[in-house]
Amino acid sequence: MPSPIYLWSKLLRKIRGAAIRGSEVDPTSKVEPGSSFVNSTMGRHSFCGYDCEITTADIGHFCSIANYV
Repeated sequence: MPSPIYLWSKLLRKIRGAAIRGSEVDPTSKVEPGSSFVNSTMGRHSFCGYDCEITTADIGHFCSIANYV
């Protein structure tokens, strides 16, 4: 069973939310909490990890962007 500290840290990470401004993200795609997604588009079934800074980008379909990019 995971420790309470581990579970608490996971919960805090999810609560932060993502900053999506002036962008279009397909409903099948996901931008993780802590990421900033500004003036960009994201195609179908794509993923952007935690704590990313994406500005003025056109991300295609089926793309995965790692954490901290």
